[in-house]
Amino acid sequence: MKLLVIGGSGLLGSKIMRAASRGFHTIGTYYSHPFEMKNCEIVRLDITNKDQTLELIKRLGPDCVILTSAQTNVDRCETHPEEAWRINVEGAKNVSEACKKDVKLIYVSTDYVFDGEKGFYTEEDVPNPISVYGKTKLAGEKTVQNICNDYAIARASVLYGWNTITSKLNFITWVLDKLKKGEEVGLFTDQYTSPTLADNAAQALLAILKKDKRGLYHTSGKDCISRFEIGKRIAKIFELNEELVKPITSDKIDLPAKRPLKCCLDVSKAEKELDIKLITVDEGLLEMEKTEPKN
Repeated sequence: MKLLVIGGSGLLGSKIMRAASRGFHTIGTYYSHPFEMKNCEIVRLDITNKDQTLELIKRLGPDCVILTSAQTNVDRCETHPEEAWRINVEGAKNVSEACKKDVKLIYVSTDYVFDGEKGFYTEEDVPNPISVYGKTKLAGEKTVQNICNDYAIARASVLYGWNTITSKLNFITWVLDKLKKGEEVGLFTDQYTSPTLADNAAQALLAILKKDKRGLYHTSGKDCISRFEIGKRIAKIFELNEELVKPITSDKIDLPAKRPLKCCLDVSKAEKELDIKLITVDEGLLEMEKTEPKN
């Protein structure tokens, strides 16, 4: 089987590629960060270029495409809505058009399609995004559903893990970086999420492929935890100063984009149908602690 991972230079894309390369002919794309990976083919792709996207996917002839590439900076999406729409919606449309007849498409989405009023959202709950980012990702979901014959949508939340391709920080590595420098870090006590170890999400996405599943899956971590509590867990597991983690509430910070307050995902459907274990924050952090790159 031939797998094409669009966004292979990103955190999740690189984890998928590394895991998939042991059993699939694996190809990954990048846009601005060229990279190499053992047993994988690497190509450049701009998904906002329709002709290039159609030509590349036709030429490569994958059996499945996993689309991880997106503009995920929530505040940038809010201040640059045209860019967010071009990447997250038009890009998804271009990939969908290239896959629509005989290529399976697995589209990676987000918990931010929900408004955060309820928490522990299931796949049956009706989305109601409150930010440009969430709105564009929901529009991307609908685009995939409307165009593709064979698709799955996998929603994740606050992806984290060691990034071996670029120096880009995610929430967990950002907090770690601050604490290791002895700097205070203010974290929200009123914003709850289901943080997702990228390696674990990669397993879930490959399970969708291997089991040939279709439809919608929540593939996040299984906790519902505040960002402040996550920070305390990071400090404890990595033996750093917990006193540097300071509680704040989201109304004290003026950010461009509104954040949902309780956007946790219910992963019971994915665990049952994909026959996988989606892990807790403590389990994910312990795995990171064991595999921390040595400088």
